[in-house]
Amino acid sequence: MPRQRLRVGGSTAARGIGRLLVGALGIVIIWYGAMLALLALKVDAEFVNRLSGYRDAYDALAGITVSDISGRDRLVVGIASGVAGLIAGTLAWFAFPRPRLARTAVELHSTTLGATTVAARAIERIAESSAGAHRSVLGARARFDDGTIDLAIRARRARDLPATLREVRDETSQSIRRHGLTVERVDVTVISYDRQTRRELA
Repeated sequence: MPRQRLRVGGSTAARGIGRLLVGALGIVIIWYGAMLALLALKVDAEFVNRLSGYRDAYDALAGITVSDISGRDRLVVGIASGVAGLIAGTLAWFAFPRPRLARTAVELHSTTLGATTVAARAIERIAESSAGAHRSVLGARARFDDGTIDLAIRARRARDLPATLREVRDETSQSIRRHGLTVERVDVTVISYDRQTRRELA
């Protein structure tokens, strides 16, 4: 069975921030683990407290009573906890891996001596060139994956969009076939149009 490569998506920035937070937490755990080990080895408690402040922190927290916590304190803690949870959830969402199959070249034909293949980017360039040659298209960007071409175009005139979409789709399909290639579907999406003709939408 042939092996298929996987690409793992997700935000690189979110993963980087998550690693920094995990690294900081790991440093804290290692540090206070070392302090606990020193106490277990009968190192002077005052010396350990000067290094870590564990006893001062414990005394400060142990001395807090219910009357010391006001409604404003609870509100601040609640808001801070909500913001922290929202940030953590957002980072987790963007950092969550989204595996997908890596794009592979399209095989045209094969013999005992080898195979003739076309890279996915070459197919995308064919689609972009065909779409860019249309009189109503200012620019195009194609993505070929799983037998489908997703073509994003920037249109010249808003009022001609329906006809432009049909013509670009048909001309791109014909261009693909002229190169001896086949695709399952060509999807055309308008991502913007020329702002100088924005009044044509009215």
